Amino acid sequence: MKTLAERESRYQRETPAAQLGHLASNLNRIALLLERPQEQQTLLQVVKESEHFTEWTAAHWPFEIQELLVQVQVRLAMWHRVWPRLGARREFRLAVARDAQEWANRLLKLTS
Repeated sequence: MKTLAERESRYQRETPAAQLGHLASNLNRIALLLERPQEQQTLLQVVKESEHFTEWTAAHWPFEIQELLVQVQVRLAMWHRVWPRLGARREFRLAVARDAQEWANRLLKLTS
């Protein structure tokens, strides 16, 4: 398994647009994993990885996009924090899935 520093180094070699694409892909993956309660561990790993992606890509973008990345970062941190209490609730999972999908779509529009 790669260390966090190795993963960051590989991620930083990508173009900023590709980095946003990876983050959007992860957000879509989160939405899909929320449909599978048995994938909780994988889901939490993807959420954590996505938090890192937002940090690693922010410096490459203008302030307006950095603001959006901060909003994504806050959502990811909130989902991660409240997961032990609310993760089993279907309505919470559906709301997070919708939110993740919406953010993925917003980020993808920025890359085109």
